[in-house]
Amino acid sequence: MKQRLYKIVYITAFFLLFACINKNVNSYKDVPYTGNSNISFNSISMDTISIDGSKTSLVGRWSCLDDKLIFGDFYYGSFYIYDTNFNFKNKVLSRGRGPNEIPSKKWVDYTVHDDQIFIIGSSYDYYIVNNRTWKKEKSSRLNFSNESTNIKKLFNDPKPHYLGLYEVNYPGLNLSFLNSGKLLFSISTTHPKVNAYTSRVFYDEFNTIATLDLKNNKIENMFCNYSPIYQDYEYIPQFSNVLFTKSKDELLFSFEADSLIYRAKEDNIITSKYGNKGRNISAEYPEVTTTDNYVGVYKTDRAQFGYYKYLKSIPDTGILFRGYQKDKPSKMDGLQVYRDNNLIGDVNVPIGFRIIGYIEPYYYAQLPPDDLKEEFTLFKFKLDNQ
Repeated sequence: MKQRLYKIVYITAFFLLFACINKNVNSYKDVPYTGNSNISFNSISMDTISIDGSKTSLVGRWSCLDDKLIFGDFYYGSFYIYDTNFNFKNKVLSRGRGPNEIPSKKWVDYTVHDDQIFIIGSSYDYYIVNNRTWKKEKSSRLNFSNESTNIKKLFNDPKPHYLGLYEVNYPGLNLSFLNSGKLLFSISTTHPKVNAYTSRVFYDEFNTIATLDLKNNKIENMFCNYSPIYQDYEYIPQFSNVLFTKSKDELLFSFEADSLIYRAKEDNIITSKYGNKGRNISAEYPEVTTTDNYVGVYKTDRAQFGYYKYLKSIPDTGILFRGYQKDKPSKMDGLQVYRDNNLIGDVNVPIGFRIIGYIEPYYYAQLPPDDLKEEFTLFKFKLDNQ
């Protein structure tokens, strides 16, 4: 009787595991396409603003915060705050080991949610800052070793649900709060048996996003395997980063090589897909089957071929922006504008153009800084009939 019970438990556990794996592999199966194209504009009128950046490192990123614009300086560990007339107001935080200083040698990125800012450093270190008081509330490190799977098993028998196989995907890092207690971030693996360069199972079964429980400092979930577009290629690691943005009660995500955008509930179930191909993206990506010269391949191919660069949802207006690069020799990037799953605009924008947020009634965007002039270029614009 006891032997029979063990057999039943074993079979049940096997089928549960098989169901979990199948759910991961087939997560895109039968997902309905709900998109449409109803182009109402093919250009955007923008105001261009130049801001002196000589007192910053010029390395960082702009964001909208309530009724302010902020520049997060990745080297100096500070935020520079401006009003919507682009007047400098003050500088907060700094790099150091004081009570409200950030000890990280270099920030890699940050994201804003309500009164919190999550900052991630280059060594798995992260910090949470209250953006009302500008006081540091927490500092910790991301930990991929909080599971019982031993190192030998991780090396010899890698499975997509083994946390210890993964790492922060720094080259293609994306951050987004899921809610005030949970954060989403990009992950990948460079395991010698399972990786983006030499493994089919990497694209079929492995995950690209992790959920961090900020209260307990625990990575509690991994999800979002690669979309079916990656079955059309052998291996294209140079265009394998995941893009995502939180929109009210759902997650919107896509990939650099995929023209489709996917909608998922907070339980990670994909409910629908939409999206239209960007102009002048051939998607004729060179396939890579070796890890030799991977840095060179990454830099060369990404400079030459078109791909999708980011998603930015604006919940206040129901607008989703998707930025993309066109095949060279194009001198412009592209910006798609979606509303209610419908493509309503696909416009040319300067190379490096990136939406940073919305402060009523304007959307704001940035360009990469001009190192020679030591200045930033920002844009503000409206969308008619939004």
